[in-house]
Amino acid sequence: MSRSIAVLTAHLIVIAILLQFHPAVAETMEVAPGVRVTRKSFPAPANEAPFYGFVDKSPTLRQADEVFVSIAIDAYGSRERAFDVVATHGWRAIAADDMVEAAKRFNQASLLSPEQSQIFHGFAIIA
Repeated sequence: MSRSIAVLTAHLIVIAILLQFHPAVAETMEVAPGVRVTRKSFPAPANEAPFYGFVDKSPTLRQADEVFVSIAIDAYGSRERAFDVVATHGWRAIAADDMVEAAKRFNQASLLSPEQSQIFHGFAIIA
């Protein structure tokens, strides 16, 4: 029995040493062409979690996203202006300490211009 304990101890030591040199690899997701983030989930509804909780959207949800983007661009005259307005609403929600509303607005902003750093900064504050 002591030999089994010695073998088990040796294996545990080897595993510990290997883990030091090979840390766990976090899953990353591409949120915009060439922009990858570490995937982290939060216990919240998808529309309140950063990047919609990285859920695989159904065709219906993707179509709803396209409709939102189209309406926002029509309402504000350009994708850039729509992004600015939606992101500003996100920052105002953060200032009002309404993180649920802020997350929703930064998710919408990510639909309009996912490469914008404001989105990542907003989600960092929310998280």
